[in-house]
Amino acid sequence: MKQSSFSTPPWFTPIPIAISILVYVVLVPIYSPFLIYRAIVILIWKLKRPDLDSMVSGYDTIFTSRKPGLALSDIVLCLVVDGEISASRIREMFQDRVAHLQDSTGKLIFRRLFQNFTTFLGYLFWKSDREFRLENHIRNYDYDTTSKIPKPSDDKTVQVTLAELTVAPWNPNRSPWELLSHWIISSIISDPLLHSYHQKGWQDRIYMG
Repeated sequence: MKQSSFSTPPWFTPIPIAISILVYVVLVPIYSPFLIYRAIVILIWKLKRPDLDSMVSGYDTIFTSRKPGLALSDIVLCLVVDGEISASRIREMFQDRVAHLQDSTGKLIFRRLFQNFTTFLGYLFWKSDREFRLENHIRNYDYDTTSKIPKPSDDKTVQVTLAELTVAPWNPNRSPWELLSHWIISSIISDPLLHSYHQKGWQDRIYMG
């Protein structure tokens, strides 16, 4: 019985060898110092900075910046509802339904809402806001000096205002989110709908009309 033999193309073997050489000779020396420095930063953080919660990484980096009060991205939501809802009532619902929710390990699910970020040895870290007050984040609309909502208003004027909010600076000492309540007088605005607008700015800035 004739046995079949498999021959490797002459160009096949050198390719993985060349890739390995590229990785070990070129890339490893370039990235090794960064990895070593990062490991040193983590060690110092664990030993010397118990006030820092964790490194800012992954999806969260989209909403952070090394410049206080500024950011790379922002999310702005607008809820248009019938009737009127006060900021104090929204704060009550937040305390009841959001603030104390925990995961299976006992950690707060939404703990980032109570944190801000800070720079330590060149890396961004989450840090708890020791002076957190819910009134600073859930309150009546107070941007009338820079982004005033005219009365009466319609969908277009509200959207223009939302776009202006995306460039409004944040307080660098507070967690970067807010929910603003405003009473809109209008007979033109569309039926109660959920409008979502994604613009340039920072983290969750929520406006409720």
